[in-house]
This record gives sequence, C-alpha cells and structure tokens, in this order.
Amino acid sequence: MNSETPGLTPALFAKLKSEIESAGEARFRIAGTSMLPLIRPGEIIRVEPLQGEPEKFDILVFKADDRLMGHYVWHLNELSAVAGEKTVVTRGLYHGLEDLPVPMESVLGRVTNFRIGFFRRLLLNLSAAFRRRR
Repeated sequence: MNSETPGLTPALFAKLKSEIESAGEARFRIAGTSMLPLIRPGEIIRVEPLQGEPEKFDILVFKADDRLMGHYVWHLNELSAVAGEKTVVTRGLYHGLEDLPVPMESVLGRVTNFRIGFFRRLLLNLSAAFRRRR
C-alpha cells in the first residue's frame, strides 16, 4: 500500500508528522495493493500519531525512500533496540514477505480505521510457523 506522495522529502515528512501530531489525525487515499484484500486502492485510511510502541498486527504508515508505505507490524526488532535504534519489521498482506526494518523515526502513525481480524491473524501466524518447519 502506498499513498500518492511522490518525492516525499525529509522536510515534507517532518511537516506531515507535525501536522498529524497537532491535529490528532490525517487521512490518505491509498494507491497501492500490498494490503489487499483488507485495504483496496482508492480507499481512505485514517492515521493517528503512534502512542507508545506498536503491537504485532498494527498497521503503520511509514516513510520508505521517497514515499509513504502502509504495512502491518510483524515484530519489533529487539536487536536494533539493544544497539540504541528501535526498528520495526513490517509486512504487506498481499505478498506476505518481510520488509527491511523500519526505524521508529520513520513511522508517521498508526492506521485506525482498518484492523487485521482474528482469523487472518491466526492464518498469518500459522503460515509463518509452517514456513519455519520447512
């Protein structure tokens, strides 16, 4: 899932983050397909500032290169926290592959109007367990 933010500069990202923190939320129209079937292209997501640490299966919007991405949390990267930089590992629903670790400073916020339901969470956890056994 990516939003229509071509050429997202560090200054523009900082401005967006500041505006979300002061307004309490922002809305974005989705352009990508990585969170199908939960979130479809053209749908509007509501993003609120991240309060505390994200939890597994929270959907986060973050800066990836020069655009915004939205994927769900697979796990917090504990090794990076020991080194002093907290990162989170995310995945898209459609392809199910782990993304590169995302620094917490790159997280814009949490999507609040879409949630990954219980049965999809169960399937994701089971499929990961079966992959490890191969």
